[in-house]
Amino acid sequence: MKKNALLLLLGFLCPLSIFGQIKVTPVFPTVNDNITITYDAADGNAALLGVSPVYIHTGVLTTASTNSSDWKYVKYPFTTNAADNVLTALGSNKHSISYNIKTYYGIPSTGVTATKLACVFRNADGSKVGKTAANGDIFYDIWNGTTFLSQIVQPASSAITVTLGSDIAFEGATSIDGNLSLRIDGALVQSQSGVKTMTRTITATAPGMHTVTFNANDGTTPISKSFTYNAIPVTTVENPPSGLQVGANDMGGGTVTFLLKAPNKNFAYVVGSFNGWAFTDLMKRSVDGTTFWFTKTGLTPGQAIQYQYNVDGIKIADPLSMLVLDPSGDGFISNTTFPSKPAYPSGQSGYVTVFTPSKPAYAWTTSNVIHDKRDLVIYELLVRDFIAEHSYQGLIDKINHFKSLGINAIELMPVNEFEGNESWGYNPSFHMALDKYYGPENKLKEFINLCHQNDISVIFDVVFNHAFGTSPLVQLYFSGSSTTPESPWFNPIATHPFSVGHDFKHGSNDQPYTNEYMDKCLKYWLNEFKADGFRFDLSKGFTQNNTLGNEAAWNLKDQTRIDNWQRIYDLVQGNTPGAYCILEHLGSYDEETELANRGMMVWKKMNTPYKQAAMGYSGNDLGGASPQSLGWTDAKFDKAITFMESHDELRLANQIKAFGNSVAGYDTKNNYIAMKRIELASAFFFTVPGPKMMWQGAEFGDDANSGMGNTANNPIN
Repeated sequence: MKKNALLLLLGFLCPLSIFGQIKVTPVFPTVNDNITITYDAADGNAALLGVSPVYIHTGVLTTASTNSSDWKYVKYPFTTNAADNVLTALGSNKHSISYNIKTYYGIPSTGVTATKLACVFRNADGSKVGKTAANGDIFYDIWNGTTFLSQIVQPASSAITVTLGSDIAFEGATSIDGNLSLRIDGALVQSQSGVKTMTRTITATAPGMHTVTFNANDGTTPISKSFTYNAIPVTTVENPPSGLQVGANDMGGGTVTFLLKAPNKNFAYVVGSFNGWAFTDLMKRSVDGTTFWFTKTGLTPGQAIQYQYNVDGIKIADPLSMLVLDPSGDGFISNTTFPSKPAYPSGQSGYVTVFTPSKPAYAWTTSNVIHDKRDLVIYELLVRDFIAEHSYQGLIDKINHFKSLGINAIELMPVNEFEGNESWGYNPSFHMALDKYYGPENKLKEFINLCHQNDISVIFDVVFNHAFGTSPLVQLYFSGSSTTPESPWFNPIATHPFSVGHDFKHGSNDQPYTNEYMDKCLKYWLNEFKADGFRFDLSKGFTQNNTLGNEAAWNLKDQTRIDNWQRIYDLVQGNTPGAYCILEHLGSYDEETELANRGMMVWKKMNTPYKQAAMGYSGNDLGGASPQSLGWTDAKFDKAITFMESHDELRLANQIKAFGNSVAGYDTKNNYIAMKRIELASAFFFTVPGPKMMWQGAEFGDDANSGMGNTANNPIN
């Protein structure tokens, strides 16, 4: 949309037209009527703002027109200037012209039915043309004298922006008497019967976007017309106090300062249980226009509050929430799994943040457990499927099982808030909030504390390549089916071939919004939950170099990706020295080698050779389980985490029983033999030096058909 300099100066406090419109008097002209057309050069594409004189180039559409470009009875060639196609300047960028429709165009009295006026406006030489906001031609209905028609006369624009508290003059009209009604956001505010016009003064009392609908009915034909208005409050421009972080900042003594990043937005309110969910706490905006903030006093220390942000009429929970309430999913979480679950606030909609000022700290009795990377034996675990009651308490009850396995690390598949309840967790919506489906945060902390007491590290699987549609960061800049180019966090189209959801913008230094968000989340898990490290899902997506549609290019060494991972690794090590940084890179070995040499660890999938060998097929090299197979001669053997199966692969037992080889008297598909084949594969696997990983259920020879796109429930207990 083109905007003139004055509108840019005034910001969004001036009405803007979406479809460049004209005002015609009478509202419903017949072909025989004398009419006056008033053109506002500030409307539509605003190409003629400040231009005088203005000329009309016009014709009509008839029933013989084949399309909207097939104008009939065009008055003059485009660049002809005449006394009867020049408009009279009215001032304030408005211009008018009056004429009789039939006479002006020379429309015959019979044999022709004109249906629409068709026009554009221009300057004297035609170098500037006034059209709709989408640079289209302007049309206006010609009434046939009998059909029931309806029109919103005021406001002239179908989308306007006003200052909160200001008045909007509304006028609606119909061609013949009808039953008229007016609704604002669906609520009836006025109705009249047997009239042609309706007027009302609408006061913009609530901030944000609102829809005004004018309904008309002559008893046979219902017609609905609408316009929208965006009510913008006058926001105080002031920088927040230094030292604050995004999210809710607990200042102590019942005072909380809320800080939200939302560049190029006009206003933000914080609404919640502490103000009756009313629009009373208007947030201040930073001088650079990127940050909204508000300090709330008088809260009760230790008592939870619930809140949302309303940003330009968009309701969101805090992107840095530590606990959120979901109106659609929470009802399916039992009180056994999550005792004393907060109730969703009545009358609200969307995700709601829960925050407790001066919340008592968990009484940790242990500190981090960081093993030598060479000695790691990781147990990959999905809480939902490890135990039927899908709870942290269930994990606590199984601590002796973990100890009996001889593992010294547990890798939890994503436990942060994901969409729905039934999920593997790779569809994140909030990266810092704990998903309630597995229980409250103190139960997870109890489990981690217990693991540490038993010399078991706890690693969190985290997903920062993407977020899904319920993420407030997505919702703030969203249109249609993707985020808009204005989003500081997401690419409208992913930059690599394997992304799902909405693709984060990643860069070592050039993506400050993503970096700030990600850093805050990682520090939270390290400090609040004493995480011993992270496994980063889809780690190759952490670059803005566009390789979409080119998998080969995606697999090449990418220095910007390496630099970004160095930044993240330094952050993690600076917070928790020695914490594991495990990358699901599965990329080119030259890039993986450099990342590993910098202290990170990479996934090394050995599913195919071990599966084929266990099925009884020859020609499979199991040596890939050794880092030396990658040319890594470093004797430390601490760079690659190898595995025979993970959540992404079909189970070895499943594949052996389905496709195993056989000879006379020996069939690997036999259950007993299949289990022995897995034992043999394990002997070859676990005796190779270096860190190893096993997928839950492998210890039982689980043969459930999970992995490779099958994410159905599969509890193993």
